[in-house]
Amino acid sequence: MNRKLLFSLIAIALVAVIGGGMAARKKPEGGPGGGPPGGMGGPGGPGGFGAPAVVTTQPVAQGEIEVWSEFVGTLQARAFADLYAKIPGQIVEMRAETGDRVRQGQVLARIDAGDLRQRVEQMEAALRMAQATLTERRSTLEVNQANADRSSALFAQQLISQQQQDTVQAELLKARAQVQVAQAQVEQARANLGAARAELEKTLIIAPFDGVIGKRHLDRGAFATTNQPVFSLVDLSTIKTTIPLTQKDAARIQVGQQARVTSDAFPGVEFRGQVARIASIFDPNTNTTEAEVEIANSDGRLKPGMFATVSISYLTEPTALLVPKTALVEDERETYLFVAEKGPAPDGKGEAWTAKRVPVLRIGAGSEERRNEVAIEGDVQAGQPVITLGQQELRDGATVVIAGSARPATPAG
Repeated sequence: MNRKLLFSLIAIALVAVIGGGMAARKKPEGGPGGGPPGGMGGPGGPGGFGAPAVVTTQPVAQGEIEVWSEFVGTLQARAFADLYAKIPGQIVEMRAETGDRVRQGQVLARIDAGDLRQRVEQMEAALRMAQATLTERRSTLEVNQANADRSSALFAQQLISQQQQDTVQAELLKARAQVQVAQAQVEQARANLGAARAELEKTLIIAPFDGVIGKRHLDRGAFATTNQPVFSLVDLSTIKTTIPLTQKDAARIQVGQQARVTSDAFPGVEFRGQVARIASIFDPNTNTTEAEVEIANSDGRLKPGMFATVSISYLTEPTALLVPKTALVEDERETYLFVAEKGPAPDGKGEAWTAKRVPVLRIGAGSEERRNEVAIEGDVQAGQPVITLGQQELRDGATVVIAGSARPATPAG
């Protein structure tokens, strides 16, 4: 036997062995009885086949709700300002740090005054000199006024000549003019001092309102310019957000209405706010206007830049249909729930529960006592059992077993 024929026989033998092993391991389809496979894919499972899904239900209730509109906005500080040096120079004193609470008018930093302080001192000295000169001129005027009074009396008695009388009156007029000049000099010196002090005040960075130092951008010793902020100051006592309003929303929302605000940063926490102002002009491109909602934030938990959901109530409905929040299933296209309906079992023996998929519209929230319920509109009636647990993988028409009730009969194998 040659080598080529030997290799061929070995290959044929290996193929036969492998094929026989695979056939021996292959099980009949559908399990031991040859029927359809069990599990989630069989009849009655979430996909319509297999063991029915076990679910919980709760009947649709009726009660009072608040009908509201919901908006998403970005939080902003009520007041925000970047504080700059008014004149360039080196920062020689820093009186506030990031996170400090400051008051309106408080000095936060000081720039090197250079020659400005000396100039103020010179202007102060010039004002004092002008005031002293004015005092001297007024004294001279008083003396000349007394001389003029005596001269007039003597002249009336013809005890002095007209020339003497004229000389005395001329001195009086001169003294009055000198007082006026001295007064003008005082006013000029005071104005010069005010200007010098104003220039010196420019070396101070002052808080324009009560707030918190959001960030200190420069350190002591750094050179401050007029186009680089030294501090960022924010007022966090009240936070605001701007929300868009359609024509329908603008017609039913008014200034002063209360708002409920939530943020993903604080799950389960609800903040109270109110509509502070509404713009009276609609954007022709979006056909919307804007409203500002202000939220009290005394503890400073809410920060500018956070996203928030704003709910504004505009109507109370006393007999709305209410379902648990857990009953709703939401996707990108719609919101729906499953109603449990009782009917003939798939095998025709007895009855079974099936899940009916019903699209609904979420229109509001329950009262304070019914926070876990939402109001809906749709093909649902009060008292119908809606599935609250186990519905995420259900399909319309799937057979289900309600927890605590008898399991429906299953088809024989």
